[in-house]
Amino acid sequence: MDGHKFSSGCAAIGSEIAGFDYAATLNKISDSKELRSLYASSQNGYEKLQIFRLLELKVKNSVIQKFINETYHIENEFICQLDPAQFDTVPEYVVEECDKLLAATA
Repeated sequence: MDGHKFSSGCAAIGSEIAGFDYAATLNKISDSKELRSLYASSQNGYEKLQIFRLLELKVKNSVIQKFINETYHIENEFICQLDPAQFDTVPEYVVEECDKLLAATA
């Protein structure tokens, strides 16, 4: 991406999110410890699933792996859906499996 588009994009995000800092955000999502902490503090399964994806852990259970990779992925989201912050639609068994995988790789 050219420098002008990058700066313009960061400015647009900064106008919506006070204090947005691209470098700090990139460092945060690249740090496994930080992601694990964020995962632990998340209040719903949807958030946890998005954070779990960023950790890129190996999942041996193919059913869970497929669910993590494809379900609730931004490319598979519906335009009209329930607000995932208000309605937790991720099955509890998926979150529990993610919790177990994180604990096993700590």
